[in-house]
Amino acid sequence: MQRGEVITVTGFRLSLLLIFMLRPQDAKTQRHSIGSQKMAIISGTLEADYLEGTLDNDLISGEEGGDVLIGGDGEDGIYGGEGSDTLTGDNGADFLRGDQGNDVLNGGSGDDTLFGGEGNDILDGGDGDDNLIGEEGNDTLFGGAGADFIHGGEGDDTLYVDSFDYFFDGGDGHDTVIVLGNEGITLNLHLANFEVAYGSGGNDSINADYGSENVVINGGGGNDTICGGSANDTLSGDDGDDHLQGGSGDDSLSGGAGNDTLQADAGDDWLAGGEGDDLLEGGMGNDTLIGGEGADTLLGEMGDDCFYISGNAAVVIGGSGFDTVVIQQDDPRYIDLGAWQVERVYGGGGDDVLDAHNVYSATEINGGAGNDTFVGGFGSDALDGGAGIDTVSYSSNPMWSGVTVNLATGTGSGGYADGDTFNDIENVIGSNQSDTLIGNAAANRLSGGDETDFLYGGDGDDTLIGGLNPDRLNGGAGADAFRLSIDPWSGDTIEDFQSGEDRIELEASTFGLPVGTLDANMFALDMPADADDRLIFDTMFRTLYYDADGIGSGAAIQIARFYMDTLSASDIVIVPYGS
Repeated sequence: MQRGEVITVTGFRLSLLLIFMLRPQDAKTQRHSIGSQKMAIISGTLEADYLEGTLDNDLISGEEGGDVLIGGDGEDGIYGGEGSDTLTGDNGADFLRGDQGNDVLNGGSGDDTLFGGEGNDILDGGDGDDNLIGEEGNDTLFGGAGADFIHGGEGDDTLYVDSFDYFFDGGDGHDTVIVLGNEGITLNLHLANFEVAYGSGGNDSINADYGSENVVINGGGGNDTICGGSANDTLSGDDGDDHLQGGSGDDSLSGGAGNDTLQADAGDDWLAGGEGDDLLEGGMGNDTLIGGEGADTLLGEMGDDCFYISGNAAVVIGGSGFDTVVIQQDDPRYIDLGAWQVERVYGGGGDDVLDAHNVYSATEINGGAGNDTFVGGFGSDALDGGAGIDTVSYSSNPMWSGVTVNLATGTGSGGYADGDTFNDIENVIGSNQSDTLIGNAAANRLSGGDETDFLYGGDGDDTLIGGLNPDRLNGGAGADAFRLSIDPWSGDTIEDFQSGEDRIELEASTFGLPVGTLDANMFALDMPADADDRLIFDTMFRTLYYDADGIGSGAAIQIARFYMDTLSASDIVIVPYGS
C-alpha cells in the first residue's frame, strides 16, 4: 500500500476472517476504513495510525506510535501497543488495553473492560457496567454511569466514583478517590487502599479506621461523618453539619461551613470550626482549638490546650492542663476566666474586660490592644496591659483585707492583689477596704474605694480619686488632678498640691455646678462673701469647704485639707460624672 491509500472492504455475510497487516511507510498517520464484516483483525504500523473498526466485532492493535483506535459497533478488542495511544470502544461491550505509554481509554456505551497498562493513563468507562484497572503508573479512572468495578493498580492513582459503583480500590501507591453526585456513600479508606478522599454532595460516612498512613479526607456537601486513623490525618467537613473524629495521631480537623462537631483523640490536634455554631472537643494531647465565626463551644479536656476565639459568642472550658485563650477580634469582650477554667489569656483589639475574680489558681493575662480592664482574683496573677490605657480592678476583693498595688515596682500584695505582677498597667481601682495604690511614670488614674486609702501618683500627670472616707492623696511629680467627693467624715488630705500646676476636680452632678473652670464668683477665701459662693478655702487651717447655699448657715462641708495655704478658683475644675 502507498501513503494516503484507504482500504475498503464491502459485502455481507462473509465467513472469511480478514487480517490486514499494514507495513510502515513514511507517513506519520495512515487511515484505514473497513466496512461491515463479521470479524476483522487490524494491526497498525510503527507510525501514528488512525484505525476505525467495523460494525461487527473487531480486533485492533496499534503497534508502535501514538495511535488513535476506534472500535465502532460490535464487541471489540483494542490494544494500544507502544506509544501514547487513544482508544475508544464506542458501542458494544469492548475490551481496551493501553499497554505501554500514557494512554487515554474511553469505553463508550456498553459493559466495557479497560486496562491501562504501563504509563500514566486516563480510563473512562462511559455508560454501562464497566471494569477499569489502571495497572502500572499514576492513572486517572472515571467509572462513568453504571455499576462499575474500578481498581487503580500500582502507582499514585485518582479514581472518580459514585454511589452506584459496586467496587473501587486504589491499589498500591498514594491514591485519591473523588465521589461524584449527591448520593451519600460509605467508605473505609484503609480497606479500599486510599490515602485521599473527597466526599459527594450527599451525607457521606468516610473513615480511616485501622489505617497507619496519613490520610486526607474532605467531606464535600452534605452532613458527613469522618473518622481518622492512627496516623496524622487531615479531615475537612466542607459544607453541611459535619461530625469529625480525629483518631490517635496528630490530626488537623476543619469543620468548614455548617454547625459542626469536631472531636480530637490522642495526639496534639488542630481543630478549626469555621463558619456556623460549632462544638470543638480536645482530647488527651496539647490541642489547638479555633472557633471561627458563630457561637462556638470549645472544650479542652486533657493537655495544655490553646483556644482561639473570633466569633460573636463563645463558651470555653479549658479542662485539665495549662490552657490559653487568644481573642482574635477587635470588638469589646467580657471574659469570665473562672467559668472558662483557663490559665493564660491574650485579649483582642477591643476594650476587653478580663475577669479573674473567680479564679483560684495563678493566671497570665495579656490585654492586647485596646483599653482593657483586669479584674483580680485569688491567684497570683501576671497582668500585662499591652497597648492602650489599661486598668486593674480589685473592687471584688473580699471584705476582710485591703490591697497594695505598686505600678512602679510592678508588684501587688494583700487581698486579691497578693502575688500579682503588673506590666503596662496605667490605672488602678482599689477595694472597699483600706488600700495603698502607687503609680508609675505614666499618667495614672488611681481610685481608692470606700475606706481610708493612700494614693501616690508618682511621676506623670496623674488623677487621684480617694472615694468615700478621708484619704491621703499625693500626686508626686507632674501636673496632677485630685478628684474630691462630698465626704461627711472630714474629706481627703492632699499632701503636695501645687497651685497653678495641679488641679482640684469636682463632679458636676455631685456638686450641682456647671462643667468647666470654677467661676471666680463662686469661690471665696476664709468666709463666704455672698450667696453665690460654693467653695470656701480657709487659709489658716488650709481646708476647703463646699457650701451648698453660699450663706454660711452651717451647711458647709469640709471636702479636703492641704499642706499648703494657696488655692484659687482657677485651680478648681468641674467635670462631668465619670469623666
